[in-house]
Amino acid sequence: MDQAQTELPVIDPYVDEDLLDMFASLNPSVKIRVLTEHLKGNFRKALRKLQQQRGSIEVGCSSKFHDRFIVGRWNRLLPARRLD
Repeated sequence: MDQAQTELPVIDPYVDEDLLDMFASLNPSVKIRVLTEHLKGNFRKALRKLQQQRGSIEVGCSSKFHDRFIVGRWNRLLPARRLD
């Protein structure tokens, strides 16, 4: 993710504040877009805090995906494994 330069789309059906922690090291100019179905834990609170600090984070909802994907710089879906 550190290689993202302009945009980082992430598809993950279950997100919590740990996902946002991974975005902290990104350049604030990188636009982050998250597509999810379930917001867990303190995600909303952590999202508001990170949006105030860096902006450029959008979150949308969809039930169409069942795995986590990170869209790479060549606009290909890259399957990602959970870090827990």
